[in-house]
Amino acid sequence: LFGIGGGFLMTPLLIFRGIPPEVAVATQTAQIAASSTTSALAAIRRRALDLKLGAVLVAGGFVGTALGVWFFAAMR
Repeated sequence: LFGIGGGFLMTPLLIFRGIPPEVAVATQTAQIAASSTTSALAAIRRRALDLKLGAVLVAGGFVGTALGVWFFAAMR
């Protein structure tokens, strides 16, 4: 709607309408994943996607996630 991400508006609106927060977040997560996937496929077809940079970002995301989970488990 505004180009800033549907979760910014839809998640609070769903919660205000009485939908449990877990369901509202999961609904928006599925929509964001589908939108991101189709956008990435379109960019690949146009050869406008830097796959090397994407691989570095994904690897960094996995490492950061693993370290974050380990840190929070250790802090308990």
